[in-house]
Amino acid sequence: MRSDEQAESENARKDRGSDHIQRRARRDAYTIAALSILVVLASIQFDAFDRIFEFTERHESWELDEFLSLFVILALGGLVFSARRWSDLNYELARRKSAEERVHMMAMHDPLTGMANRRKLSRELERAVAGHAPFAYLAIDLDHFKPVNDLHGHATGDALLVRVGQLLQEIAGETGLPARLGGDEFGMLIPCDQDELAVQIADRILVALSAPIELSGKICQIGASIGLALAPRDASTPDALMHRADVALYRAKSLGRGRFEAFEPGMDVRLRERARLEQELRDGLRLGQVEPYYQSLIDLETGEIVGLEILARWRHPSRGILAPVDFIPMAEQIGVITDLSAQILRQACNDARNWRPDLSLALNISTVQLRDPWLAERILQILLETGFPPERLEVEITENALLGDLDAVSSTIMSLKNQGVSVVLDDFGTGYSSLKYLRDLPFSKVKIDRSFVQSYDDNEESRLIIAAILGLAHTHNLKVTAEGIESDAKRDHLREKGCDFGQGFFYGEPVDADAVNALVNGAAETDKTASIRESGDTAAALPAARNRGSAS
Repeated sequence: MRSDEQAESENARKDRGSDHIQRRARRDAYTIAALSILVVLASIQFDAFDRIFEFTERHESWELDEFLSLFVILALGGLVFSARRWSDLNYELARRKSAEERVHMMAMHDPLTGMANRRKLSRELERAVAGHAPFAYLAIDLDHFKPVNDLHGHATGDALLVRVGQLLQEIAGETGLPARLGGDEFGMLIPCDQDELAVQIADRILVALSAPIELSGKICQIGASIGLALAPRDASTPDALMHRADVALYRAKSLGRGRFEAFEPGMDVRLRERARLEQELRDGLRLGQVEPYYQSLIDLETGEIVGLEILARWRHPSRGILAPVDFIPMAEQIGVITDLSAQILRQACNDARNWRPDLSLALNISTVQLRDPWLAERILQILLETGFPPERLEVEITENALLGDLDAVSSTIMSLKNQGVSVVLDDFGTGYSSLKYLRDLPFSKVKIDRSFVQSYDDNEESRLIIAAILGLAHTHNLKVTAEGIESDAKRDHLREKGCDFGQGFFYGEPVDADAVNALVNGAAETDKTASIRESGDTAAALPAARNRGSAS
């Protein structure tokens, strides 16, 4: 704010200086003109011209008439010069003022969209606060804007920002002030004396920005997340108000985007707690607190362990062992998911040196990681460093990950496949299942989502979906894994239907490397099915049924 005040003071000083110069030039011109008129009038009054003529006649030898003519010409020239100088000075001052107005315009407006910028918005917020009238401030962040730039180019992205600015201006009307704060971030000041009005404005923005936007024949689908703060209820200064709207915006984004949240006092506390947890996660990665756990993959026909899925666990110093749901989304948001995934894969490859050489490892790859064009190279580099055979690694990709840049995903999959790594289509049936994926991409296996398996006994639709997935996969020569097996009855049903592999609490909860060592190198019968068959006690096969969240 101090820089704005200094800029205003400087502009005021320049304006005063320009006015002073203009006044002085006008005064000089008027003085010269007045003196000239007075000289002429005095000459007429006292017959100056006649006297001068007589004097020159008497002293013709002096050639005074030439000097007098020169004097008159110089006087006229001075008058003309003064008039021209005044005109030029007025033109120069007008040009300078116009330039200063343009600079001021540029300083207060976004050059791309023509909207108010952060500086102008801050100034208007100050005036609104000083006026003591209630108003709302909305912090607006576009969702899915980066894919527009990636898929259609920055020219289309710029055109989209311009269109968004137009939509916000239409919604704000004559009383509101929308502003572009930078990138795909916007803000809006709305005078209002009722919370309901601010909520209605936020709803209108969400509806307008979630609708498809056509630009030069290209359809762009974005959305928005909005944080709402009200003055003077939530804050009494512009900085505090913008901060609290940002806190509400962060809350909206963390709850899934495409929504708005109004500021509540407890949000600040949660945000500080979140910031602390983010730093603890960074420290935990650096200190090796995030480690791999393993869940068995069972051959349903033989009952033997054929592989292990790598599952991240955070051994938090004060909170205990945290499941992926507690920190993986955060790792994606703060940009450490690549390091986290590399760390647990490297450790898992080292752990697997002590296991049977026929056991495979399965690693989940998030949608965020698939945007990395160097993903395949990073994975292969870890395999090279640890000496783990690529043929023993399975990379699991969810259906939803294929909805982005399919060409880039295909390139990554092909790079891995060409080096011997198997690629598995995970959570099949929950997203946008397409035969095109099974036909065009070199998957070696599909996994049936646990939701269908868990509802298998009492949901006819789930049984039909599972049967359809098995038929599709086997038609394309793909193996099928069923997740979420929790009883011998489900295992037997799936085996009878032709499912190849199974995972779930029936075979035990995820365990650390030491437990896997004992499991695969200890007893000859590793999947616990023999004791279950003899005793008929299925409860013994569910050691983690009371803590299902830890297996995610």
